[in-house]
Amino acid sequence: MSKVRSILVFSAAFLSIATYSKAQSDETVYDFLRLPYNTRSIGLGGKHATLSNDEPGMWTHNPALLQDTLHNHVSLDAAPLTEGIWTAQASYSRKIDRIGMLGIAFQHIGYGDIDATDQWGASLGTKSSNENAILLTYSKMLAPNLSAGATFKPVWSNLTGYSSFGICMDFGLSFRSTDRRISAALAINNVGGQLSSYDADGSTNHQTLRPHVSMTYAYTPLHAPFHVLLTVKDFRKWDLTPEGQNKIAFADCLLRHCIIGIEFQPAKAFYASVGYDQRKRRELRMSSIGGAAGLSWGIGLKLAKRIDIKYAMSRYHLAGTTNSIGFSMKLQ
Repeated sequence: MSKVRSILVFSAAFLSIATYSKAQSDETVYDFLRLPYNTRSIGLGGKHATLSNDEPGMWTHNPALLQDTLHNHVSLDAAPLTEGIWTAQASYSRKIDRIGMLGIAFQHIGYGDIDATDQWGASLGTKSSNENAILLTYSKMLAPNLSAGATFKPVWSNLTGYSSFGICMDFGLSFRSTDRRISAALAINNVGGQLSSYDADGSTNHQTLRPHVSMTYAYTPLHAPFHVLLTVKDFRKWDLTPEGQNKIAFADCLLRHCIIGIEFQPAKAFYASVGYDQRKRRELRMSSIGGAAGLSWGIGLKLAKRIDIKYAMSRYHLAGTTNSIGFSMKLQ
């Protein structure tokens, strides 16, 4: 398949999926699936759909990133979001001859223990709340520079004794130039809905998930020790002005659809990254104090030939930061 044909197929798929996503209902459930779990991606500003090189565990954001080079890799990522709330992800990937790449991952968010009461305010003790997903991923090269992937995701949620189960899927395409200096990728995540609702009476009034479409472009200048990433997201709605606020300017509105990341890699054994998300910046800052909301940074170090450790910091509010730690390893 020629490069031109690959780009045409990529663009046609993007337009059709974006149109589908726009038509979906505003009802939403299982929003924990929209969080970035991979430490390297967090340092770059959020949930990116591609990277100039292969990163274990990042394929959970886009199944097409599950490449042959990730054969027999494991990864672990964990981050405390705020008091009592934390996220974690574990993944493993393997190449199967004449079939393609297979991956399995587990995503978890724990909300800690919550005090429960009845309708009269009497204490019922404490109850735990958490949400979880298993990702079963398949990826295959369609051409030397083009790969496609799909993920099947069972989801279960337990919120203080009210439980729900659902099914959703992710789809992705990834293009990478022969010299690996240019990458472009499309990801559509969380197409599906509930099979059982939270209602105790067994109501069939199920909510659907809100599909999330993103497109990422990564570029590495010739002979430069860094690459730049631009992710465009939230295609469902152009005007992202929060309800009750004044309309925002065109440039501000455009930037709220973007995540910008820069990663410096002066040596193969080390990287440092920074990221910026305009929407987080505008919506999570204080009215008079911006602080570091919307900003993030990260570092990574190769400790041995097959072991990598990463750290990322993302700021959501003035009260504190979110620290993510990641570990990946190629098994023998």
